[in-house]
Amino acid sequence: MHYLTLVTAEIPNLEADLQTNQEIAKHITALEQERKNYTEGPPVILSLALEACNSRRDTFSRAITDFVAQSLERYYAGTDNPDYLEFWDQTEALQSGYLGHIDCIRLPEGRIIPVYSHPVVNHFTIRDGKVYQCHAGPLKHEKRTKRAKRMKALPNYPISKLFPSIASFAEDYYGYTYHKEQNAYGYYYNPDAFYDYYSIGGRWQDLFLVKDSCTECSIGERSCSREEIPAPEGYKWVCAARKKDIEWQAIRDWHLQQAKNRFRSLEKLFLTGERDKDIYGITTADGIYLNGRLLYQKGDSEKEYLSRHGYDDIPRYPAYFYAFLGENGWQSVDDIVTESGNETIKNNWQQTLEDYLDSLADDTVLIGVDCHM
Repeated sequence: MHYLTLVTAEIPNLEADLQTNQEIAKHITALEQERKNYTEGPPVILSLALEACNSRRDTFSRAITDFVAQSLERYYAGTDNPDYLEFWDQTEALQSGYLGHIDCIRLPEGRIIPVYSHPVVNHFTIRDGKVYQCHAGPLKHEKRTKRAKRMKALPNYPISKLFPSIASFAEDYYGYTYHKEQNAYGYYYNPDAFYDYYSIGGRWQDLFLVKDSCTECSIGERSCSREEIPAPEGYKWVCAARKKDIEWQAIRDWHLQQAKNRFRSLEKLFLTGERDKDIYGITTADGIYLNGRLLYQKGDSEKEYLSRHGYDDIPRYPAYFYAFLGENGWQSVDDIVTESGNETIKNNWQQTLEDYLDSLADDTVLIGVDCHM
């Protein structure tokens, strides 16, 4: 799952390192030229190299990249820093599980293995006390084939008979390791982790609008595999900039104009059957639906359409973050507890975001980070 996290930084005014900027610019030009040589898309390694260069293309962008790496390290799911790790003792659960049972299959040579194990997993299953082969024959359904009949189903087989000891059960079944310092089986994990990898900007290249003249901004790790989203005349899209340089009204205007364009395209699709690019949905007698959600209702006016989709009340800060990293750590929309339904959760979270953004100084750098977990 990808989700957008707001990271903030206090970065002083920096003197541009022109020599490094020029060297990276040359490297970007060379990579982009090399990319053009591939008619069916560039290799992944080339795309990653270009994204990395984009995120470090100028002095300000490099400061942002280094800051984010330092700030997010403590929240990395794969960190090996002992300061961020806790041990999860699984000894008691193992002892209880060792007394349990599991479905097994006896192979023709006499070996007994759990149904999840190679070579039977996804190929054979137990049904009504017998072994069936999965995806068999032209119909690709479960069938009592000759191979299946040579195997014996052992449902609810005692785990203690399958594994000679709790140690082998822990290591071979769960993959747990015995830790002498804890005198227990289990593993270390980061309880504060919220990502296993991230990219600055990533999927959210159209996050902030700044004027073309703005120099203290970053396009982040803009993916060369994604079509660049055109910005309004006189502006450019970035994923990081100082709060004072972000043109919030221009962003609101852009979102509103996009919504009006979608309305016109949906209306045309409903009335004529002609489908514009990136317009999806199923046309019915009463409107256009997508995944069960009404996009366009028959007879809609532009005003009615915009109101129903929430565009008559665009937030003051039209940046829709799933979470932000503040003084109290990582806070997400999931932390908003309510019993009043999804709309109240959405409104409460938007207010939380606005309050947080209001509290930031104008020089604070806002950075959109595409996190994955």
